[in-house]
Amino acid sequence: MKRPGCIPQATWDVIPPEAQAVLAVVIAAFEVQIADLKASLEQDSSNSSRPPSSDPPHLKPAQQRRPSGRRRGGQPGHRRNDRIRLEADEVVDAKPDRRRRCGEALAGDDPGPIVRQVFEVPEVRPRVVEYRTHRLSCPHCGASSCGELPDEAELGYGPRTQAVCAALAGDGRMSKRRVARVMEWLFGLPIGPASVCELERRTAEAPAPIHAEVVEHIRELPADVDETSWRQGRDRGWLWTATTRRLAAFRVAASRGRDAFAELMGRSPPWVVTSDRYSAYSHLPAERRQACWAHTIRTQSTNRPIRRRLLGSAILPIARPRRLLRARA
Repeated sequence: MKRPGCIPQATWDVIPPEAQAVLAVVIAAFEVQIADLKASLEQDSSNSSRPPSSDPPHLKPAQQRRPSGRRRGGQPGHRRNDRIRLEADEVVDAKPDRRRRCGEALAGDDPGPIVRQVFEVPEVRPRVVEYRTHRLSCPHCGASSCGELPDEAELGYGPRTQAVCAALAGDGRMSKRRVARVMEWLFGLPIGPASVCELERRTAEAPAPIHAEVVEHIRELPADVDETSWRQGRDRGWLWTATTRRLAAFRVAASRGRDAFAELMGRSPPWVVTSDRYSAYSHLPAERRQACWAHTIRTQSTNRPIRRRLLGSAILPIARPRRLLRARA
C-alpha cells in the first residue's frame, strides 16, 4: 500500500496493513474535498457563475484615470443642449411704459422679445366618480333588481391610479406605505398600503394571457434556458428564463428541479435547448441539448485537477449536437 505524503514513514510502518488500506481511502477522499474547497475559494465572476457583485473589493482595483489636462465643463465642439421651448398656456408680457433716459412714454410690441419660460407641474386633485346602485321593484311581479357596476367600482380605484401605484412599487422599488404617502402628497388621493398591494397584484395578473402566448411560442423555438435564486419574501424561489432571438420569458418557481423546467419549456422540447450542465436538463437527449461554452471555459480555468480529467468525457455527448446548426438556421 502506497504511503500518503501527509503521514511520516515511521508512523506508517507501525500501522497494520488492514488499517493502511482504510486510512489511504479516507485520506484520498479528504484530499479531494480539500482541493474542491481551495478551488471554491479561488472562484470569482471571471471563472465561475458567480455574479460580479460577489467579487471581493481587492479583485478589481479602481482604475486610476490620468489627468487629461482639459478644463472642467463642456469642451469646445460639443453639442449644446438648450431647454426645450414648449407651447405656452399663459403669456405674460413685460413692457416698459417709459424710456429709462428721458422718461418719454412708450407703446407697441417688440418683434423679437426675449423669451423666458417657467415650467410648473400642474395642480392635481383626484377625479372622483360616484357610482350609485339603484334597486328598483317591478310593479307587476314585485321582484327587485339592482344595477351592475364596472370592475373598477369594486376596488374603488381607476386604471390610472392602478398604473401609478404599480410603477412606484415595481420600477420605483418603494414600499407599500411609501407609495400610499406619495399618492397622498402628489395627488391628494387617500389610499392604504393594503389597497396598494391589491392594485399591484391586479397589474401583475393583467399580462398573464400575453405571457402564456409568449411561453407557448418559445417552446417551438431553439431557446437558451437558465435559472437563478429568487427571494419571495422569506421564502427562497428560483427565477427561470427562456430566451430566443426576439422573445424572452420569465417564470418564478418554488423549485429548481425538472418539473419547474417542464412548466416553462415542456417535458420534451422539440428543438435545441442551450443550458449549463445542471442535472435538471440531463433528461434531454444529446441531439437536443447544447452545453453553454461560457460555463465550460470557467470550469477549465478553475483549479480543479481531479475533476478536470473528467471534463472531456462529461461534456462530449452534449458539446456539439448534430441538429444545432439546422435549429439555429
